[in-house]
Amino acid sequence: MDVHTQKAEILTNSPDREALEKTMSFIDGLLSEKDIKPTPVQYVVMMNHVNEMIKRSITQDRLPEFDLEMFADVSEESLGMAMQVVECIGKLSEEEGYLLSIHFETAKNN
Repeated sequence: MDVHTQKAEILTNSPDREALEKTMSFIDGLLSEKDIKPTPVQYVVMMNHVNEMIKRSITQDRLPEFDLEMFADVSEESLGMAMQVVECIGKLSEEEGYLLSIHFETAKNN
């Protein structure tokens, strides 16, 4: 399945397509501002993760606890971007930002 088909499928199956489109547009702005260019596959993986975050914001499900020390090597820039996305979505725990920050950090290294 190609990247465009995957993106369309994520949008179609999203519990809140409007929120997903809004959040991805917000992320696009952050990426552009920082001149970070994820590969198409990285972008689809991030989009899928964001969709799952939106689902959790709706259902109020929480991530299992994990050790934040695992993210010690993630830059403040990536973590800051991720926390902005968490705020954009709303109704999420801070831990969500740590997981999302990996996507930004990986894309920065392209």
